[in-house]
Amino acid sequence: MNRAQRIIRTFAKTALIAAPAIFALSLPAQTNDIPARKRQNADALRVVTANIRHTYFLADKKTGDDWDSRKELCRNVLLAQDADIICLQENHAGQVSYLRDRLPDTEFHNFFEMKDAARSTKKDLYVPILYSTKRFEKLDGGGFWLSDTPEIAFSKYEDAYMARSANWLVLKDKNTGKKLCVLNTHLEHKFSTARVKQIAVLLKFAGKLSKDIPVVITGDFNADADSPSLQLARKEGWLDSHAAIHGPADPGGTAHRFLGAEFLSTPQGKTRKKIDFILHNKLLTPIDAEIIKDARKGKHPSDHYFVSAEFEHTR
Repeated sequence: MNRAQRIIRTFAKTALIAAPAIFALSLPAQTNDIPARKRQNADALRVVTANIRHTYFLADKKTGDDWDSRKELCRNVLLAQDADIICLQENHAGQVSYLRDRLPDTEFHNFFEMKDAARSTKKDLYVPILYSTKRFEKLDGGGFWLSDTPEIAFSKYEDAYMARSANWLVLKDKNTGKKLCVLNTHLEHKFSTARVKQIAVLLKFAGKLSKDIPVVITGDFNADADSPSLQLARKEGWLDSHAAIHGPADPGGTAHRFLGAEFLSTPQGKTRKKIDFILHNKLLTPIDAEIIKDARKGKHPSDHYFVSAEFEHTR
């Protein structure tokens, strides 16, 4: 083979290797089959809280509800919300990375080290905050554990089943120059006494924030609006965005075992109540709120409905 033939052969191989990449770049953007949510106000702030269900339960694979089977739907549902802030619960590092990389102009804050997604330990369950980099500049952020020693990793109350944590983030709105603080958490799922102590730690931290900064507190509280933990939040002046729009009556369960209305219409399901909340202080005024019930052919993005709220600044 002479030099000219070798050059031609090398070029041909290079072209074949590069062709898939070139073709991929020419593909149209992925379409979204989930209806886009319109904002009540183009300049309002939209927040979503989403328990996306971890990957521990092997039974999810049998029912087709494992992460690989629903991750694209989960991404599409979240993308359709046009949210400025998305707060996640019950997630692994791989799940967060998947969503962050597929939600445009999105970064995430997590104070705690995200462990290998393949590790089978509940210590991987953190509560990250995803935020729009087009809308916000990150000013500060951190995290703490919901215990008497919040600075000690994995510390917990004796009556808590497992350690729980909270992430916080201070953002500056590039449109208005105003600041916003976001706190995200996931409270104890077994014992009410532990939940009350945990939320007290969260509220103590929030109480130390500047009185002139708008704050939202999001999370899976594993308790309904009439529970002692939510009563404590209301007593300290925190407001429920969904109740502000739709009234105080309970709208029904937000945890539905991947079955949606099918489960919630059963005798057991009818006893379930809303446990996912977006709370706020008086510097924010809700103008819309929704329990997000999008599904595809009977399949849901999680075993929880996600919850959204849209806010305007009170002043």
